[in-house]
Amino acid sequence: MLSNGTIYFMDELLYKSGWILPIALAALSGFLIIALAYLILAVELPRKNLPPSISNVFSKTNTLILVGYSFGGIIYFSFTSLYNASRESSDLGLSMGIVAFAIAVTCTSWFGFIRSASILKRQTSPKIYRLFSKLIYILPITNVAPVFCVLVSDIPRRNAYFALVTAFVVGIPEIALDIYLGYSFIRFLVLIKRDLEQDSDNSHMQATAAAVDPSLEIIARYGIYLLQAQFVLLGVFGTAMTIKLFRLDETNDAWRVVYRIFWSLKDVCIFSIESIIFGMKFALQRLESSSCKSKSFRIGSEIDPASATRIVSIRNKAPQTSAFFSNLQESIG
Repeated sequence: MLSNGTIYFMDELLYKSGWILPIALAALSGFLIIALAYLILAVELPRKNLPPSISNVFSKTNTLILVGYSFGGIIYFSFTSLYNASRESSDLGLSMGIVAFAIAVTCTSWFGFIRSASILKRQTSPKIYRLFSKLIYILPITNVAPVFCVLVSDIPRRNAYFALVTAFVVGIPEIALDIYLGYSFIRFLVLIKRDLEQDSDNSHMQATAAAVDPSLEIIARYGIYLLQAQFVLLGVFGTAMTIKLFRLDETNDAWRVVYRIFWSLKDVCIFSIESIIFGMKFALQRLESSSCKSKSFRIGSEIDPASATRIVSIRNKAPQTSAFFSNLQESIG
């Protein structure tokens, strides 16, 4: 058993880190925004020969990532730091943090659904896909709903059971969407692996591998990483809120230390989600860049030796032709 002095020291240490850590994560989120802007302006658009216009920079997926980083990173972590620094007495910090977090979660869900639409259409029936394509539009309402427990009344403090049930009910659409995405991603990767293992003919195996878009495999793998981080976040956040809502941190100092640990881990999980999204974007850009280079190499290798000889001959004759026209121009002058 830890002594009271040790528990008090850990509690104060976690309290100070509770507002320092979000500030550091907000700065790192700003760095991710800068890195994403560089990836779009210096890599993606030049490779596609597109001008840096507003419509090209702020595409649907890019906008969702940038808005998610801004609200889920900078704004959320800033208000979380304010809430933690006030020893969790600032309703402004809590309510604005919840709103920012809800917007970020919605952007992440929309981004995942849009980016993986090709996989979802392949792995599930059209009716199920249409159902979830309608379901994503109610996510902003269900994700922002918990803030009303803070703004409208003191419900969580008066009735913890009611607050937990409410949070579970409004979270059902988000959980259902995550399960749907996870099922589609896993089934997609399992089918690819099974097809490659069952094909004994090497030529047919190459045809099967070529028929699969490599970008879809990247999206599926990173989508699984993203869902794993989200479910870990759900477990960490649920543990912290259970301790808080049932006042375990007020009846026992050790529980307060446990609460602060899980409350800080929540922020680390949120930043890990942002990092995974950036990793997916970076992996897709690297794949497309390597594809462009391989296409250029194949085009160059398809030139036959005779054509290459003619090209070299024309280049060698170019200086002589230029000299001839120069002499002709001087004689005319």
